[in-house]
Amino acid sequence: MARILRPALDDARSANRSWDTDGPVVQHERRSPGFTLIELLILIAIIIMLLALLLPAVSKTRESGRVAQCVNHLLELGKATLACEQRKQRFPGWMYNANGTTLSWLSQLLSDLGRAPLYDAVIAGAQPNITVDVMMCPTDAHSQAGPWASYVCSIGQQGDDPAKGVFLDMVTDPDMKVSLQYVTRFDGAATTVLASEHTGTGYWYQYTGVSSMTWNKKPESSHDGGANVLFADGHVQFLSNETLDDDNEAVSGDIDSIVWKLLCAPNDSGAGLTGSLTEEMLNQ
Repeated sequence: MARILRPALDDARSANRSWDTDGPVVQHERRSPGFTLIELLILIAIIIMLLALLLPAVSKTRESGRVAQCVNHLLELGKATLACEQRKQRFPGWMYNANGTTLSWLSQLLSDLGRAPLYDAVIAGAQPNITVDVMMCPTDAHSQAGPWASYVCSIGQQGDDPAKGVFLDMVTDPDMKVSLQYVTRFDGAATTVLASEHTGTGYWYQYTGVSSMTWNKKPESSHDGGANVLFADGHVQFLSNETLDDDNEAVSGDIDSIVWKLLCAPNDSGAGLTGSLTEEMLNQ
């Protein structure tokens, strides 16, 4: 029976093939899995477009983190500065003589930053090639290695008048001082600048002009849009270029001269300055 059915089945299969085609049976080759050249080029173009969209966002997020870390560094320096002021009843000098060694303002804060052995080495005359992280802004070009600093203290006009700046030349006149009480009595700690960012500051143990800022040396930073500034009450504020610029142009470091003098001077009237700061000036 099976032998009889098999030829019949073969005949049916042949008949079906003849019904499905109008001509000879064509054997189609199976397409191998994969991409054609055009498909591959389209895929590459899509990936490039996605990267172009994602990379700026990632970069912006990273920079926001660096700005926040910079703020934390200035907050730590503010705490150390206020601790030094409370202990000595005066703010540090922008340069100060200790055991015959002239110290920068940052060197004077080492003990209050928990770096007492490093302070002892500096007052002994050492100039250590050591990075102190809290003295560096992570966005600064020199942030990877070396004794670089990103922050400068406010000395007013020349660092010799308590009414014009907080950090004074205590080598030339050791008795000259500015205390927190003095600042509070006149202009107020919340509107008096202690320090700010500045690019190209130099080494943290240097006591030359690179470690300080006058009325004519204004904040600069590697951040977009402005710079972080530390005030005498310990708070840190990011001052935008629009707030700081004379011509309202976004140029970092071109801080409005009148605003900057009023911010730096702990005693505006004693410094011969007229006018007053408004909240709008600091929050444009």
